[in-house]
Amino acid sequence: MQLKKSEKRMLLFLGIVAGAALIFQFTGKKDAATSSKIKSVIAATGSDSKDNVSRVPSSGELADYSQWGRNPFEDVQKSSELTYTEIKTTLHLKGILWRQGKPFALINDHILAEGETEGGIRIVSITNSTVVCQSHGRTFTLEWKG
Repeated sequence: MQLKKSEKRMLLFLGIVAGAALIFQFTGKKDAATSSKIKSVIAATGSDSKDNVSRVPSSGELADYSQWGRNPFEDVQKSSELTYTEIKTTLHLKGILWRQGKPFALINDHILAEGETEGGIRIVSITNSTVVCQSHGRTFTLEWKG
């Protein structure tokens, strides 16, 4: 497919405009309004040093969250998981299903296969009447009483 002369000119013009936009974007040239906003923020804070900027710690280095009062990432997973005792008392085996020779357990409102994990428990094995689960390094068995 051949482009017309006017189409070639339009593509050349668009290429030049896009190239110029990229050059201005990455050379750091800012307009006067942006520069004045930055200067007013620096003047309002009373400092232009980089000491106020948070630094990302390198690998192996612990971050300092002392100014926050706590580490925001500490115990996130623990708070979302139930304890072993809570898990055992809240799990209800509602049924065991077989589909194409593969067993599935209906626990609370979740259908789980062997090896799957949900809410801090892992399904170890499923038989016709029992489901062996593991949580927090401890193994327990749910029995079907249907």
